[in-house]
Amino acid sequence: MPAAIFAVKVLEYLLTTTQTLAVVRGQAGLAAAISLADTIIWLITLSFTINRKDWRSFAAYAAGASLGTFLGVQ
Repeated sequence: MPAAIFAVKVLEYLLTTTQTLAVVRGQAGLAAAISLADTIIWLITLSFTINRKDWRSFAAYAAGASLGTFLGVQ
């Protein structure tokens, strides 16, 4: 499960970066659609992580956020 949390968290942060770019470019509809998907993914990932109460899941969550941020700005 930690590997799945990691992968989904990377995807979520990539979506967040894409959403920000859409806002900056004035693409409100695209930004809103991405925000909807991003929020659903965030809620599901966070609930899985909290329900597991496992340090590996917490580490995977944080590492996925970090890598997703890094890849998003590349």
